[in-house]
Amino acid sequence: MRFIRGVLAFLLIVIVLVAAVGGGGYLYLTRRAFPQTDGTVQAAGLAAPATVIRDKNGIPHIYAANIHDLFFAQGYVQAQDRLWQMEANRRGVAGRTSELQPSIDSLQQDKFVLTLGWRRAAQVDYNALDDKDKAILQAYADGVNAFIATQSGNLPIEFTIVGAFGSQGFNYKPEPWTPIDTLQWAKAMAWSLGGNWQSELLRAEILAKFGEDQGQALLADLVPPYDTQKMPVIVPPGVSWQNIPAGVADLRVLDAISGPRGQDIGSNDWTIAGSHTTTGKPILANDPHLGIQIPSIWYFNSLHCQPVTADCPFDVTGATFPGVAGVIIGHNARIAWGVTNTGPDVQDLFLEKITGNQYEYQGQQLDLTTVPATLKIKGKVPDGYQASPNETDNYDAASDTTTIALNVRYTRHGPLISDVETNTAKLAGDKLAVAFSWTAINAPEKTLAAFTGIDTANNWAEFRAALSSYGTPSQNFVYADVDGNIGYQMPGRIPIRANPATGGGAGGTGELPVPGWTGEYEWTGYIPFDELPRSYNPAQGFIATANNAVVGPDYKYFISAEWDRGYRVRRIVDLITAKDKLSPDDIAAIQGDNVNLSAKEIVPYLSNITAAGDAQKVLDAIKSWDFHDQRDSVGAAAYEVFWYYLLRNTFDARLGDVAADYVTGGDLNRQALALLLAKPDSTWWSGTSRDDVLKKSLADAAQRLIDELGSEPAKWTWSQIHTGTFKSQALGGSPVGFIFNRGPVMVDGGSAIVNNTGGSFSVAYDNPKARLTDIFTERSVPSLRQIVDMSNLNASRYIHTTGQSGLPTDPHYDDMIDPWRNIKYLPMWWDIKDIKANAEGTLTLTP
Repeated sequence: MRFIRGVLAFLLIVIVLVAAVGGGGYLYLTRRAFPQTDGTVQAAGLAAPATVIRDKNGIPHIYAANIHDLFFAQGYVQAQDRLWQMEANRRGVAGRTSELQPSIDSLQQDKFVLTLGWRRAAQVDYNALDDKDKAILQAYADGVNAFIATQSGNLPIEFTIVGAFGSQGFNYKPEPWTPIDTLQWAKAMAWSLGGNWQSELLRAEILAKFGEDQGQALLADLVPPYDTQKMPVIVPPGVSWQNIPAGVADLRVLDAISGPRGQDIGSNDWTIAGSHTTTGKPILANDPHLGIQIPSIWYFNSLHCQPVTADCPFDVTGATFPGVAGVIIGHNARIAWGVTNTGPDVQDLFLEKITGNQYEYQGQQLDLTTVPATLKIKGKVPDGYQASPNETDNYDAASDTTTIALNVRYTRHGPLISDVETNTAKLAGDKLAVAFSWTAINAPEKTLAAFTGIDTANNWAEFRAALSSYGTPSQNFVYADVDGNIGYQMPGRIPIRANPATGGGAGGTGELPVPGWTGEYEWTGYIPFDELPRSYNPAQGFIATANNAVVGPDYKYFISAEWDRGYRVRRIVDLITAKDKLSPDDIAAIQGDNVNLSAKEIVPYLSNITAAGDAQKVLDAIKSWDFHDQRDSVGAAAYEVFWYYLLRNTFDARLGDVAADYVTGGDLNRQALALLLAKPDSTWWSGTSRDDVLKKSLADAAQRLIDELGSEPAKWTWSQIHTGTFKSQALGGSPVGFIFNRGPVMVDGGSAIVNNTGGSFSVAYDNPKARLTDIFTERSVPSLRQIVDMSNLNASRYIHTTGQSGLPTDPHYDDMIDPWRNIKYLPMWWDIKDIKANAEGTLTLTP
């Protein structure tokens, strides 16, 4: 009966909304939350008036007399534009999604988040901050709450729709914002940009399936090492690390919080010295690659103290995350910076011997640490839900709510994720458990506090000093300043494992799950900050990163074995060095480059292939292709579908069910298959031949293209199967998704390309009936693009994926989609005269 009532209530909302579309009611429902952008608003908690100038792209530029009011105003305007997104994010990161929309998936997500303890770790981080950083976070929270207090009757429409189905009801109001709500987002981003433990599971799965000897031989082919002879490293060999001058588990449900994870979720950034630019000063570029969504994962704003003093030093512009104080990527009056994911191995799985409430360690029985966690949901737990062994639930009929009590168990190595996650439970079996070690949750970190230091840094030494407190997720920071200097610094807590060179084996490199009871595989410390890779004004005149190897084999510490295989950075370096001097327009062209470098390694193997029938059409299209994955290219579509089948036909039969975890279509697959194709006598072609696999892949591609796009090759354009759809986090798949979603739109690029707009082949393993549009539709994208011109900061430019607003009928909800997909930019106005000249509203916040 409860289920029927829920369905009827949902249908009623849908009917009301659809009916409202035809009249003024729809405009009222969606526009009632529009922010006031002109005039004066009283905001209790300010010490003095603050001014918010919104430019014609909806970007707020905030001016205040003191630090408190500056961050108060930032919290206020972010809540104006993105309150629902902030609310959805904080609930997801806190493990409270099921309170709104209980389902089997949401409960699985929440239990795993609660087990990892993202919010508990954020509380530990907060306790470690100094009073200044705590005050900034509190001022930001006060600004958010000042907006909520005055808008309880004009909240975004999602609060009404989503609240109707959870414990909140139609009168759903957000709880007060807290500093912990801000800090916990760093944990979600660290999760999104990590994933070493899934690689450990994949390796373990292969060894278990094929045995030690055969499994290791297979892994040598499937996971070849980074080729430092062919692909660039960020910090070249021969650098003295100490003496540089100072100056695979099925948890995709978590992707709803912070976007998809994996090796191909990456980024590009580079910084070029003035000796190699047309402006005579450095140019810095950055485009982080994250999950596709609407609203954008980024929020642009600027923060300006008036005047800039030692007591109020902020004068900065750029992008942050909704719900996060400060600027994460951008520039101030003196320096600019960008980030890409480093991808260090900061996660390990430890197998534990559990007896009752104890575990074994070095011959002793130690007590498990137990941390209680609770979750309340509307109604009873969904049918088909499988409770974990360490949880209980209690249904209260009077309130129609269920309280789920979860006991999170810890060893010295971390929480036992096998208690709540099926694949690690399978790895552990009946007699073991799996503990999860991860730097993001095992000690206090000051990641977000580091950014306030970067925001106010004036030079390389101050920039590095700010990064010295950085934790996770470790990033490749590139740097430029107005004095003409460029630099690179990798920060973060990178574990040093026991005996990496003397018998530590997997324990030294973190590549496989290891016994936790022996003490042989412990983390013995962290790489000292001053020994982490860095570079300052290198002789080559530029620094480029694209998740590729930071260092070569001469570096004395282990950082990772899972770098991006280098196709993007190779192409970026080739383009940077193709000209003596590059202009900002040249940099924009590089960010939009669509050359499929890995295809140039594969296509030559088709030169002597003779295809039959329709397969010849695919072969002809590939041979006439210019290797650009452009939206109107027939060759791009023909090659990409051929590539999909080449992977399936090479790996599926031999790997069996493991293939679903390995075949992603990404950079690792590209490197591995290029190496295998160079070995026509490889055992991977046993029972057939390399050329027969190539022929079959052409034929399979032809059949699929004809089935879905027709027999005429002219219709096989890349945009017919490769598009971008921006979906709402909460309601994108619901009957009212049409209100919030945008797309599909035609896009260029693809996986392992500088314009990195990748899909996921795993979709086809999950759903054998998946169409090409499902397989190749964008899963991750350049979530923003930024080009900073240090010769004239006012000439800098940016774009992010959708628009500044999170309100679906606001003009700034989707006005960036077309310029983004066409590699166009908006002015990154810096001078106040230009900001005022291009203003669409000026709001004064008064005490």
